[in-house]
Amino acid sequence: MRLIDAYRDAIRDCARAGQIEKAQGTQKELDSVLVADPTMKPRVVDLLKYVDPQRDALSGHWYFDSGRLVNAPSNCSRIRFPYRPPPEYDFHMVYDRENADWGIQLALSRLGGTFGCEMPDYQNSRGMGTFAGIMDSVKYDAPEGAMDHCDVCIQVRDHHLKITINGDRCFDREMSSWDFDETPWLLVGPSGGLGVVDRDGKTSISEAEVVEVSGVGEVLSQNE
Repeated sequence: MRLIDAYRDAIRDCARAGQIEKAQGTQKELDSVLVADPTMKPRVVDLLKYVDPQRDALSGHWYFDSGRLVNAPSNCSRIRFPYRPPPEYDFHMVYDRENADWGIQLALSRLGGTFGCEMPDYQNSRGMGTFAGIMDSVKYDAPEGAMDHCDVCIQVRDHHLKITINGDRCFDREMSSWDFDETPWLLVGPSGGLGVVDRDGKTSISEAEVVEVSGVGEVLSQNE
């Protein structure tokens, strides 16, 4: 997975620098590596196939609309994805927001615990989508427009965190256990699952998936 990440970073950097032929050549090289060794292909888990809005909503009203997971605006709408990822994984979600000044929070799993990731919002910003935080110690700049439409990928490793929003790498650094500290108000269950918290707005989630990196995750029962 580190090799694949390095290839993808190189492809992205070449494309941004206008080196299209080099980016295409690197992509072909990565494709050949994956064909030669199929075990390098990560397993992708579509979380929207497992979530049941009636069963998995912790507060508020959640429902499916044309394949999207949507909540009705309320003071606090929370839902969990009934899945526990392996220790290292990528969490990818695409969503759109309506009628809200505040962003959403994501609950993510690390080594059996939960930590919170705050997505871009208006109220805590110096302009659209310029501020978001992971706990109080870690802050990053989000690209403009991420409040209304957000394509976020959060790569969780044992001691590293990388966040990419709408194609821009916003955060990439080593993390201590303190940085990954548990945030109880975001807990979506006792077993370190994944989830979403919406405050006062309406979130429409079109994609929610996990790329398993260091093993195979586990689909959770209703009581876990």
